[in-house]
Amino acid sequence: MDPELPGVPSLPTRDFRSGVLCVAIWKLSVPRWVQNGTEDPVLLDCEYVYNENDVRLVVKWFFNDMLEPVYQWIPELNARQTSGILSGRLDDSFKVGGPKDSQYRALRIIRPTTELSGRYTCVVSSMAGHDSREQSMMVYEVHCGARGLHPRPTLRLFSITPDMRRTEVQRGRPRTRKVNGTYDIELSRSFGAEQLPPALTFECVLEIPGTDYEVRRRTVYNPASRRTCGARKVQRGRPRTRKVNGTYDIELSRSFGAEQLPPALTFECVLEIPGTDYEVRRRTVYNPDRM
Repeated sequence: MDPELPGVPSLPTRDFRSGVLCVAIWKLSVPRWVQNGTEDPVLLDCEYVYNENDVRLVVKWFFNDMLEPVYQWIPELNARQTSGILSGRLDDSFKVGGPKDSQYRALRIIRPTTELSGRYTCVVSSMAGHDSREQSMMVYEVHCGARGLHPRPTLRLFSITPDMRRTEVQRGRPRTRKVNGTYDIELSRSFGAEQLPPALTFECVLEIPGTDYEVRRRTVYNPASRRTCGARKVQRGRPRTRKVNGTYDIELSRSFGAEQLPPALTFECVLEIPGTDYEVRRRTVYNPDRM
């Protein structure tokens, strides 16, 4: 027996509603935050009503600004099609309870991962009209990594609250791989929205035991400001590079007047080695109210 959506009451064979001029979406359910790789499937549902004039119903789901739907269902033909980023990601046996003209309207995503973060739009159309609604879903994961290091490095992940309380994230162990005499290391940790406060900073700390080598990288988690976040390259100032005993030292400084800076700003330094995948990022939060 096909699984059915819990909590949905049994409806008549066709969901005709008096006073409905044409098909209309009355509820769109898309979770805002999802844990990366969660074992529990994630449900995106698009509930609609229609009347006897709504012949040739078609349900489509779109992802971000893509012109082609990632899911389409034509009830009259009992034809379903999944494509793009959702290919192989849906539970094809899942259906909701109720009339046949709405049983395959929902998306049941298996093991959602970060690339599925984005805006989902449900469009329901018929010969009489159409309706659409959209909602964004974020699959959240913190990832730290470095390549080509020797001796064997260590990698730790910390969370820092706005009042500067610093706690090491215990769950999740680094994965280390030796390649051509050097080490690659990475650490990932997934979080559900209910586990995270409204604002939090994650810090990755990379160290090589027995040396003074240490690199810290910070990522600011703030869902309220995600849509207004922007990045701009600081144009003035050139790196100073010096070769010492066959290796290079590099540094870059930039001065700012208080009138040039907004009340809160994050600076990010990006260190790269051309021709390789090596990249290290380090962030510093400028907030004079907390200095």
